Amino acid sequence: MPDPVVIDVRPFRSGKQAPDGGGFPLGKLLGFLLLLGLISAAAYACFFFTSRTFVTVETLPKDARVEVRSPGGSSLPVSLKGRSFWAKSRKAYEVLVERRGYLSASTNFSCCAEVEMPIRIHLEEFPWGLLRLDPPIDPSPVVFENGAPVDESFRWEEVGDDLVFSAGEHELEFRLARHFSVLTNIVVPARGETNSVALNFQANWAPVRIATIPPGIVYTNEALPGATTPATLELIEGLHPLTIKEDGYMTLRTQVVVRAGIPLELPVMVLQETNGLIRVSSSPGMANVNLADTFVGQTPITIPAEPNTEHVVLIAKAGFKPARKTVAVSPGKTVGVDVKLEPLEGTIRFQVNPPDAELFVDGTSFGQVPEEMILTAVEHQLRIAREGFKAYEVTLKPRSGFISSIKTDLVSKVVAAGNTASPEIATGGGYPFVPVLSAVFRMGSSRREQGRRSNETLRDIRLSRSFYMGKREVTNAEFRKFKADHHSGSEGEETLNRSAQPVAGVHWRDAARYCNWLSAQDGLPPAYRERGTNVVAVSPMTTGYRLPSEAEWAYCARSDAAGGLLKYPWGEGFPPKEKHGNYGDQSAVDLVAFPIKGYTDGYPATAPPGSFAANRLGLFDMGGNVAEWCHDVYRIYSFTPGKEVTDPLGPGEGSLWSIRGSSYKSAHIRDLRFAFRNYAGKANPDVGFRICRYIE
Repeated sequence: MPDPVVIDVRPFRSGKQAPDGGGFPLGKLLGFLLLLGLISAAAYACFFFTSRTFVTVETLPKDARVEVRSPGGSSLPVSLKGRSFWAKSRKAYEVLVERRGYLSASTNFSCCAEVEMPIRIHLEEFPWGLLRLDPPIDPSPVVFENGAPVDESFRWEEVGDDLVFSAGEHELEFRLARHFSVLTNIVVPARGETNSVALNFQANWAPVRIATIPPGIVYTNEALPGATTPATLELIEGLHPLTIKEDGYMTLRTQVVVRAGIPLELPVMVLQETNGLIRVSSSPGMANVNLADTFVGQTPITIPAEPNTEHVVLIAKAGFKPARKTVAVSPGKTVGVDVKLEPLEGTIRFQVNPPDAELFVDGTSFGQVPEEMILTAVEHQLRIAREGFKAYEVTLKPRSGFISSIKTDLVSKVVAAGNTASPEIATGGGYPFVPVLSAVFRMGSSRREQGRRSNETLRDIRLSRSFYMGKREVTNAEFRKFKADHHSGSEGEETLNRSAQPVAGVHWRDAARYCNWLSAQDGLPPAYRERGTNVVAVSPMTTGYRLPSEAEWAYCARSDAAGGLLKYPWGEGFPPKEKHGNYGDQSAVDLVAFPIKGYTDGYPATAPPGSFAANRLGLFDMGGNVAEWCHDVYRIYSFTPGKEVTDPLGPGEGSLWSIRGSSYKSAHIRDLRFAFRNYAGKANPDVGFRICRYIE
């Protein structure tokens, strides 16, 4: 910048002296005014060239709009052609540059002492464009990219009828309710420009005409309210189940295949009148019921029956005279049949020594053995016991109108101990045990065995300590002495809660606590201890009552007289032998999806323990009735050839426990095998337990 012009101002002196006392001469006045003008011009030039800067604003694109704001905040006029202005030095300015299709930019600066100052601003293109549906669609479709709904990946907002997207190529899927999706590649321009897309949505439904006689209400799997037939439904393409209901008629269920855009009219469907119901109950319960010649279950039971027809109902139970009733039912109505069965009874005479021994019938004490007793003509488990003597046990079925005799002299335990490794014993409450001697066997199953699961690893086991195994499963009556409010529940209309039925629906922890309770009753050390809310085994294991280990259970269940291992409770082959045990048979058709074909054991749910024959060790229901909790925390073991495991009791602590044996719900080859292993962490309606302890 050129140096400012400096003007030196001096006093003015004229060659002539003014007359004394005269006025101010005109010439002097003119000279003074001229001098004053020269001084002002010089000062203005100095200010102009030293206190302002000529600022030039250059933009790209060149036709951007420029706005300059002065120190006071007001806009300054800027030449659109030259984009220049004079700026005062040491003052702050803001330059704002805008253009449609570009991101706005601004800069702040303060003038310096330079004569000229160029400012260059390069605008960035607006990185989004507009996508327009042409013609517009109402309601708007939902947009997806890469299978995900458009959200944070793009700026998604409405601008009139247009949509804002990031510039570039997109593969978009447009979804509209009740239409097929449209997939298309779209290039969205930059700088806010617009690209149009036309979407041709095709409806994915078709009208379906449905008529019934009489009219009914039809329901589909879609969220549609029920419509009264005849009705035309708009159904999405695909397979649709249809359910048609009408009071007094049987529910009709069918399926229809719908093709989009192709109307469908179904043939007229005729609804059938609702069956009547025959509710049969008996005293005592659990009696077999036949409708005509077909077995339908056990009392109490409700049987659907054809309306307006007479039906013959036969109620029969072992040890009782059968009852026969003829009934007719109306559509949708229920008829009750309640019968009191007349017992068939037989007499049993006892001659027992010592005479003060105690008699147990089916697990219930009747006090000192009487001379005579009348019992129903069914199989009963009789047990005669006295402290210090080996108990006498027998299964007996009295004959109606006849007298049966039982004569026995109880053998003292001392004498019995000389004949066997250990005598049979019982808890103080009468729960019986069978002694089992030490043994070596192979646990698990071969990979070739039909129905095998991966957790049935082969393991060589040595049971070095002899033990007592419970002869049968613990009953509801026995468990309620420990926990009076226990309820085993029911399955469908079948109760599991009778006193003589095995306890079920009990958690492993409560089964272990029951064992400790029994140990306390009989003066034995506990086998378990509480740890917070959990129950864990005592280590080393005591001689108190406990649950059988998996190894003990497997040996007692599977070993046969020849030293081999049984595949099923009845041996080899399938299905089970007639009335061998309580499995998922034809009487449990309402409880089991696919019962064992052609097999009937007479118990839809649980049977009193010991209702079927014992195995070679004298143990009952090792297969069927209820599956059984074992002592072990559940674990999958690896196969180690040549390694023998001695007295395994499983891991010390966990939240899942092993379950062995089949139940009244078991009907599949996989579950009925003795090698089948299951586990759970909660109570189940078909899982109970038996107890065990080491021999001292």
